[in-house]
Amino acid sequence: MLLPYTLPKKVSIIRVNYKGTHRKDDLEKYREFCEAGFNDTHEFFTCTRAMLEKRDCLMIERGKRDEVMRYLSLDSVMDVSRVVKYSGLMMNELESGVEEITNVFVRIQSDITRMGYNFTDGCGRISRDLVVQLLPNANPVPSVLQIRAPGLKGVLVVDPTLEDRTVVFRKSMQKLNILKIQGEGRVEKLPIAVLNYSKPLLCRGLNMQVIYILLERGVNAKMISEKDCQYKNAVNHALVDIQAAFDFLYICGHDREFEELQNILSKTYSRKESLKSFWNRLKTLQASQIGKWRRGKQTNPPHSVRDDPDERLEDIDPERRVVLPIRKSNLLFGVCDHRGILEPGQCYAHVLLPNGKSEVLKGRVAIMRNPCYHPGDVLLVEAVDLDVFHSIHNAIVFSVKGERPAADVCSGGDLDGDRFLVIWDSDILQNMKPVATFDYRPHVVARCISQTVSKLGILTAKQSLKRRRANDEDADVISGASKTDLIDYLISHGSKDTIVGRIDALLLNFQKFEFQPNAKSILTRDELVCLLTALFAASVDSMGIDVDAMVHAVLKEINNSRTPNLSVFKMLHEECIRNTEATATFVKAYEKQASLLFSLFMDSVREGHEMWKSPVEKFIPSEVNNHYGLTARLMNARRLVHPQATKGVMASLLDNDFDLLRGCLDENTFMTCCQAVSGLEARIDSSLNACQAVGRIDCDTVLGRCYFV
Repeated sequence: MLLPYTLPKKVSIIRVNYKGTHRKDDLEKYREFCEAGFNDTHEFFTCTRAMLEKRDCLMIERGKRDEVMRYLSLDSVMDVSRVVKYSGLMMNELESGVEEITNVFVRIQSDITRMGYNFTDGCGRISRDLVVQLLPNANPVPSVLQIRAPGLKGVLVVDPTLEDRTVVFRKSMQKLNILKIQGEGRVEKLPIAVLNYSKPLLCRGLNMQVIYILLERGVNAKMISEKDCQYKNAVNHALVDIQAAFDFLYICGHDREFEELQNILSKTYSRKESLKSFWNRLKTLQASQIGKWRRGKQTNPPHSVRDDPDERLEDIDPERRVVLPIRKSNLLFGVCDHRGILEPGQCYAHVLLPNGKSEVLKGRVAIMRNPCYHPGDVLLVEAVDLDVFHSIHNAIVFSVKGERPAADVCSGGDLDGDRFLVIWDSDILQNMKPVATFDYRPHVVARCISQTVSKLGILTAKQSLKRRRANDEDADVISGASKTDLIDYLISHGSKDTIVGRIDALLLNFQKFEFQPNAKSILTRDELVCLLTALFAASVDSMGIDVDAMVHAVLKEINNSRTPNLSVFKMLHEECIRNTEATATFVKAYEKQASLLFSLFMDSVREGHEMWKSPVEKFIPSEVNNHYGLTARLMNARRLVHPQATKGVMASLLDNDFDLLRGCLDENTFMTCCQAVSGLEARIDSSLNACQAVGRIDCDTVLGRCYFV
């Protein structure tokens, strides 16, 4: 719906839907249409980010454009991308409705700034009664709201010290002065749209982008590998073994379901019926996890990586599709300590979980924001417990003291709705080493790009935006971004997507191999990392460099400096992908055997385990190999009869030994081994003897690992 913002006069604004293709001739015709306007009644006005995806635009009544742009304070905005961004504050399509709160006291408060940084960027306050009015059905009452209001965007934190019906906006939240409030005043009607709010979430996971950064910070690759194997093993067997079901629920953070399963197992009546119903839900949870591994390629990638939701970049490149749940992690809104109590390097985080339990974090935690590209994007801080912050939950409170905002360290983030991945897992934190951070201030990013590309001999673009305007006598300039600029931005939107994708491809190439500078190298490893980070951070439409020359030069530099050896990250990445594919194959092979799977599940229940009585807080998942015996029993039950499916299960059982085994044996012997592992009891001994006769691998140990455990 369109936000009901009041314009100075009644003005006709229409939306134009682009129905053409991405072909050059169609786009040129569309450009001519935008420049000419619609009939004699409307001319091109602007577009929003939501419209860019489809290249739609807004047309305004002729002769009214300049007046409305001045009224909205858009006439002084020079950056085209900001005009598009701020246009969304005037009218945008929102999934949530717009609530009109009446008789509200509004205050515009100055930000806390220091050394060119804004420590309160996008973070205001709101009284609790207004939160209850805006979200009457939310339970518990949220402590943070991500909102849009006339000319305003950001988050509002519940402040119990405010009087009822009070909202305090920071100056940084006021992108357009539509409310015409200077300082403070009472507003009779204030339309507010709540885009999101703090609420209990399941634990989050690591993607390959974050795993790469953690490895760069000293996190042990073997530990990551073991966690991945433990997780995939639990997913593998969740439907056939009660221990694996508990492991799966624990690792993925399904505490409510974990406790529900414990309650069912403690029953003395109707237990099988309850377990059957729960098992069906468990099957849905398992499918949901596997679905996260297989999300497909997005047809319309975002135009700006840094401004899009978490993990959006992974949809562009399926190679990045690896998800590893970390139980001791969560995704929290970032807010500021408006009281000024927290010291530099401190934070406060209170996590509410879906099962109603909560935890106030204490000690060292790691904080990051997706997407992240530089090792310094992961921030280590000390979490403290202070009573004054107990009203804030499912958010992380950052200090406003120090030399630099904590949010800015995390990939140049701010507090206008950014959410931060917070990890308090000691296995990950114990080996993390400090590194230099990257400065995301625009002038520093621009200097990094210009200085580095000059070393590579890359020429700057022949014409800057300013020079083009000076030569364009026909441009309809309104002292800010011109109408021609906006039309160019709209038409060329797809090419900007391509630039982002090409830079991402450079980063993937850089991560694959070990880096060793030599006589042909121009840049050091740190310079190359900073350049790639800066290119992502920069607005792609204003880089002012020859993009083709830049991509070619950086790729040449990467190729000159890399060794033939795969990096630790790439080897771990390939292992995670193999585990993912093997698990998905294993699960798919049994997906139509529901009754047989459930019977095995019930068999494991009847065996009985004391861990059913252990509270979730003290639960310890089983080691990876503990379920291989169950897998063998499952295969003994002859659930797999297709040779290809059998090979898939072999691969999931033997891991790296699978390829080694296959390379040492001829096809007939190999299939005999597969049949042995599949449970053909009569052929086990002869198969093992055949393997040992080869003399190149201890197949007794290999097959025993999966069958006799």
